[in-house]
Amino acid sequence: MSASVSRAAVAVVLIAGGLSPAAGQSSEPTHLECAGPFGADSSEALLRQVFGDDHIRDETIDGPEGTTLDATLVFPDDPERRLIVLWWDEAARTRPAAIIIREDSNWMGPGGVHLGAALTDVEAINGAPFALLGFGWDYGGAASFPEGALAEIPGGCVLSLSFDLDWTRDFGPEFDAIMGDQQIPSSDSVMRSADPRVSEIAVGYPE
Repeated sequence: MSASVSRAAVAVVLIAGGLSPAAGQSSEPTHLECAGPFGADSSEALLRQVFGDDHIRDETIDGPEGTTLDATLVFPDDPERRLIVLWWDEAARTRPAAIIIREDSNWMGPGGVHLGAALTDVEAINGAPFALLGFGWDYGGAASFPEGALAEIPGGCVLSLSFDLDWTRDFGPEFDAIMGDQQIPSSDSVMRSADPRVSEIAVGYPE
């Protein structure tokens, strides 16, 4: 995998200091587990075996800070079932670096974390508060889990979440305290008032 990676994949690496074929074919919410086609030793070839060639596509996607990334898309033409897979070995497309849920995807991450979940939802799943980076820059809203149920995911992968704000709101100067490159606890009162929601979910395997 190149030095330039997505927000979620970067978080997977920094934080690190069995799915059936039938499940993948459903339009209902599906749980992403760190096993089978999404295990540490997976490959694009295995994804093609499980989901079928028609549901796998190689594509270049936008990364942070103006970069681009080579990715494999699962269900590329179905926004509700789409997944993005980044590889440590981009040439061979083996060893997942990050498997990403974003936009309109119905997939759920470990513990049932889903897009649009609130801070309190994630805290309840984790069983403990967690930390996230301040907003207003490329890695803003990235969350880490030093303790709790989401700190250790079965299958040896690492969970990364990104939160975002509803930028149609008017965030006055009182919200400056949750902006910029800093770690803020999910229990912070200003952070709670801002009501960020999960905007991206990723599981990955640090190299």
